Amino acid sequence: MARNLGAARIIGTVGSPAKRQAALDAGADDVLCLADGPFAAAVLEKTGGRGADVILDSLGGSYTAEGMTCLAPYGRMVAFGNASHAYCQVDTGALHASCRSVRGFSIGSTRRMRPAWFGEAAPEVLASLAAGRVKIPIAARFPLMEAAGAHELLEQRKVTGKIILEV
Repeated sequence: MARNLGAARIIGTVGSPAKRQAALDAGADDVLCLADGPFAAAVLEKTGGRGADVILDSLGGSYTAEGMTCLAPYGRMVAFGNASHAYCQVDTGALHASCRSVRGFSIGSTRRMRPAWFGEAAPEVLASLAAGRVKIPIAARFPLMEAAGAHELLEQRKVTGKIILEV
């Protein structure tokens, strides 16, 4: 999806080496494993010291803080998850001095407060899916009655791809 929106280089992160290939298959040019330790130095190295123009942060906590250290001047970070179960304080001095920005995003909040945005984005998203430019891997399918088991897999972070609950 990032490539379709104009990203020239994509650096992905994964929580374990077992997920590295999935990130490459999804279109990442480089993949960093969080289990190997801090990632900011590797991002700076791979970007020639410039940093990442866009960081999509689904983890929060110390990962957000580290991401801020490798966010390029005029770069944007979008915080859309909290898988680490921790929050981060952002130094606003570091924002205005480098013209960087941080934005939060929640599908639930957007659905409630700005539902028209989905209508605006839907045609392009559906066209990308129909044309095969974006593929969504399915990790597993569960009958609705086994939703609790599906959620356990998600919480254990042992899934690569989407889980489908069948009604």
